[in-house]
Amino acid sequence: MITCHFLDVGQGNMALVIMPDGFVIAYDCNITNDNEKLVFAYLQRVMAKNSIDYFVNSHRDADHMRGIKKLHAKYPIGLVLDSGVSGNTDTTEYKQYMELRRLVGSSEVSSNSYLTKYPFIRFLNGKREDLSDINAQSIVMHIDHGGSSLLLAGDTDVDAWKDYICEENPNTLSSLVLYASWSCPQKLVHI
Repeated sequence: MITCHFLDVGQGNMALVIMPDGFVIAYDCNITNDNEKLVFAYLQRVMAKNSIDYFVNSHRDADHMRGIKKLHAKYPIGLVLDSGVSGNTDTTEYKQYMELRRLVGSSEVSSNSYLTKYPFIRFLNGKREDLSDINAQSIVMHIDHGGSSLLLAGDTDVDAWKDYICEENPNTLSSLVLYASWSCPQKLVHI
């Protein structure tokens, strides 16, 4: 059985996927001074081991990689996976992320590829030459194993789903759990 934990980190994402064999994948990270104690207390209770095999960064925005250095210090990360799309390079979070990426090693994943170790984990979105928005190029990860399925969507937007993800995967997007972002518009419109 695959276990997935969705951590409340305020803005941004953080999920922990634990495979039946104990392999651990962290999807995004937003550890702040305000939530650090709670996040690490929770991780201490649920971690299958004292390390993270893969860290999947949906996209290089601060609220998806903040605290990565702290996470790595407590739970060493074996490999970083991302789309290769640059973010705001002037932030501390970005610099720490890139430093960790160089330190532990990284691999860029592409749309419609599979995780070699687990062929039931598929990447549905990533770097797209036709898209300029970093959020739209978020890594979308679909896990379908043993009758259960999970879709981790990063900050992908409606255009990425409509023009690419749904178009390329018309019959394979069904999922029991969807972990998606929500952004509040400046002005709410009620219909």
